[in-house]
Amino acid sequence: MNDVILFAILGVGAGAVYALLALGIVLIQKGTGAVNFSQGAIAGCAAIYFGVATSEGTPPLTAALTAIVVAGLGGLVFYVLVMRPLRQAPLLARIVTTLGLMLLLQGLATQVWQVPTVIAPAIFPTDSIELFGVMFGIDRLYLLATTVALTVLLWAVYRFTGFGRATRAAAENERGAALLGYSPDVIGAVNWMLGSMLAALAGVLFAPITALNIATLSLLVVPALAAALVGGFNSFGITTAVAVGIGMAQSLLTRFVTQPGINDALPFVIIVVLMIASGRLIPIRGSREVSRLPLAPAVTRRAVPLTAFAITVVLGLVLLNDTYRGGITTTLVMIILALSVVVVTGFVGQISLMQMAFAGIAAFILSKLAVEAGVPFPLPILLAAIIVVPFGMVLGLPALRVRGISLAVVTLGAAVAISSFVFGNVEWTGGADGSHVPSPELFGWSMDAVTHPVRFGLFALVVTLACLAGVLNIRMSAIGRRMLAVRSNERAASASGISVSRTKLQAFALSAFIAGVGGGVLGYQLGAVAFTRFVPIASISLLAVVYIGGVASAYGAVVAGVIANGGVVYVLLNSVEGISAWWIMLSGALLIFNAVIQPDGISVALGQQRDLIRSKLRRSVPPQRSAPSPTHA
Repeated sequence: MNDVILFAILGVGAGAVYALLALGIVLIQKGTGAVNFSQGAIAGCAAIYFGVATSEGTPPLTAALTAIVVAGLGGLVFYVLVMRPLRQAPLLARIVTTLGLMLLLQGLATQVWQVPTVIAPAIFPTDSIELFGVMFGIDRLYLLATTVALTVLLWAVYRFTGFGRATRAAAENERGAALLGYSPDVIGAVNWMLGSMLAALAGVLFAPITALNIATLSLLVVPALAAALVGGFNSFGITTAVAVGIGMAQSLLTRFVTQPGINDALPFVIIVVLMIASGRLIPIRGSREVSRLPLAPAVTRRAVPLTAFAITVVLGLVLLNDTYRGGITTTLVMIILALSVVVVTGFVGQISLMQMAFAGIAAFILSKLAVEAGVPFPLPILLAAIIVVPFGMVLGLPALRVRGISLAVVTLGAAVAISSFVFGNVEWTGGADGSHVPSPELFGWSMDAVTHPVRFGLFALVVTLACLAGVLNIRMSAIGRRMLAVRSNERAASASGISVSRTKLQAFALSAFIAGVGGGVLGYQLGAVAFTRFVPIASISLLAVVYIGGVASAYGAVVAGVIANGGVVYVLLNSVEGISAWWIMLSGALLIFNAVIQPDGISVALGQQRDLIRSKLRRSVPPQRSAPSPTHA
């Protein structure tokens, strides 16, 4: 019994931090209608800054206030420069923008502070206190008291003040609030600033009791989202209570359950249960205008572009050195993975943040098939991809109830749960050393990616061309038209006789299969499958490059593969000293810029420029007159 009380109290600290993050998420959602997936990254940067600054002699109070104020100003600037122009943009644009901010902050923190080994000083007293016969640090009670006090303060402000009433009005109906004279820009800017300050406060308070790792701290957004969802993005009290409860439950699971990652899976379970019960996770607000979705350009020709692509890749594999061959092969693998995003997000509008998790599941299954079952190459790739399809369909079930931001929350939670519960299990995946994948061999010919990079590159090219042709055929087919109809308007699609449920499940199944193929090819390329390749940030980075390339176009997947980490552009720029270390941050910054300036993606923009040039050339060529027929005497 004492252990139950002790670990429950120890979990209060983490729960209080989840609550502060969740309260900030609620404020931002109330003020702008957007869900800030970068909330954990803001907290992580504040925590690391606080730890490093205090270790260098800055007084704790000064460091804490600096972190909070800078976070608030940063949130204000981000809203004005990015979120305000996207206020009437589709939800997808706003989601990927906050994900881009997460990548940007993670890359920035990694470069500025590397991996800090400092220990942050305690904010509150650390004396021990006895309660119910259990000794524990009193700082947990201070954390809880601070969170409860802020919860009450926020409730009072948003209940009784003019600004609070304006925010509540905008959350119900932004158009109506604007007609009453409330400025959506002011409401959004102030709430984004306050939400960022709460995230920084959470990071400062959490710094003394956790490891200062930006990747881990960024994923604190998942339990915070679970708490905000239970609170309906409305109730401060319920949100805080659920967040503290999650922290306590995770602590108890750590004590009494030996299965690795079970505590990280808890928020995902809460999200799914709530989704099944309610069917609507995030409130819908009435906005004044909604911009169009990213363009899904029609496909008129396939043979010429695919042939030109194949010739270019073959020439690169034959003529360039092994470094560039490796980059070309990585590009091909990333194109396959990007195509899985194009199908589910670009064609159907379902935001999935666990495509790399599908790839990881397939890669580990491939290792088991090739090593333990002795299945010859390349059959394990196909079998693993087929086995992953049911996983994709299971993930597609939530899409029958929710979509948009709600589905993004579900899939991010699923990615974290799989990464911790499945990939983090050493007995299943081999831990940091990974699972061995045998050297591929076909008809007695070695296809090893290291010793025979041209052969393996050609194999990857064949698989990539097959996937590209398949996705292009889908875009041209009746299935593709049904997918785009569902993306545009589910009710209208249903009224026209389209089965929305079947279309969504088809998209998730196909997307999982393609991701599984990509994971299998990647496994043979690497020779060993390590879980670090398939962590949640990898799925977010994949969505980022696909959105930059053109999320609704198969050719956007090609651009995504070219600019992906380890791809052709990466290899070309790697001659610039240190460029690889900044790659994540550059991806995040480019994603934000692209969402604001060119939401259709690079591939669509290039296609538009090509068509414009052709049109000008046609107009510049004078029409030829036919020669007069000769006259006869």
